[in-house]
Amino acid sequence: NARYVAPLVHWEGDIPATARTLAVDPQTSGGLLVAVPPASADEYLAVVHDAVRIGEVLAPQQTALIVC
Repeated sequence: NARYVAPLVHWEGDIPATARTLAVDPQTSGGLLVAVPPASADEYLAVVHDAVRIGEVLAPQQTALIVC
């Protein structure tokens, strides 16, 4: 999994090796990801109490995923 995503990921900042490993481990990469329009995000989070916002969808970048 790590080798597969390596060319697609840009790691920004001082991200510990353990966090990088967990992010690409097949056992931990099966969570639910929901895309919500920015104008609806706060309302959606109010309904889904345990959810947290983890990022945003951007126009195409040099890599498919930027982790910071």
